[in-house]
Amino acid sequence: MLDRGAEPDIFLAAALGDLELARDLVAKDPSVTQHRIVYNNGAFPGIGHEVRGGTIYQWTLGFNLSPHEVALKHGHESVYEYLLEHTPPRHQLLVACTSANRNLAESIISKHPRLVQELDAEDKTLLAKFCWETNISMDAVRLMLEFGFPIDVPEPNHSFMALHNAAWCGHADLVKLLLDRGHPLDRRDPEYNATALGFAIHSCTEAKRHPEGKFAKVVELLVKAGVPVDDHQYPSGDESIDVVLSATMP
Repeated sequence: MLDRGAEPDIFLAAALGDLELARDLVAKDPSVTQHRIVYNNGAFPGIGHEVRGGTIYQWTLGFNLSPHEVALKHGHESVYEYLLEHTPPRHQLLVACTSANRNLAESIISKHPRLVQELDAEDKTLLAKFCWETNISMDAVRLMLEFGFPIDVPEPNHSFMALHNAAWCGHADLVKLLLDRGHPLDRRDPEYNATALGFAIHSCTEAKRHPEGKFAKVVELLVKAGVPVDDHQYPSGDESIDVVLSATMP
């Protein structure tokens, strides 16, 4: 299609490993190095933005990725290095964090110690997005927390908090990390009015998209931390979860 005149973009250049095309696109518009798939304010919005289904790139290249990460994912190191070299420091930091590159993140912060204070509203949603099933990465989240990303900003496509997302995946270690870092306990999502505990129970008993999830442990962590148990949540229908919840019953 490109050979026949289709208009290219930076994600195609990254996925194909076409360094010459990447150079041409950056020369025409340097801001393309700041794009990210499923950024609502960008050229590649995701599911839910303006009640639409988002871009096909989220399904074929990956959710919430920068072109740098797309290049790395497909083994195109030279394109990654070129893009990083032509990326402003703030967005370099985002790339470093979401790709869990601690050395790069520390190097950038050492040169630009106030970068986190310059994050915009969209940047701050990345922590919650990297707790969701399409991107879940404890290393990325840990880096963001260490550098001072706010923990209580929901991701805009679903308005879910980081703790809701981690609980939905049954990722006990990530849930513990968020709780240890002071994630709010009583937040409810705007659509279902559910706490993170409600997300964990529904994911385990109804959605069942994460058979690998450690839901009983997640529920134990949440309850011990002080997330309220709603009346309808016990019995849950899952024996291992009910053993945990029964201890909270009067």
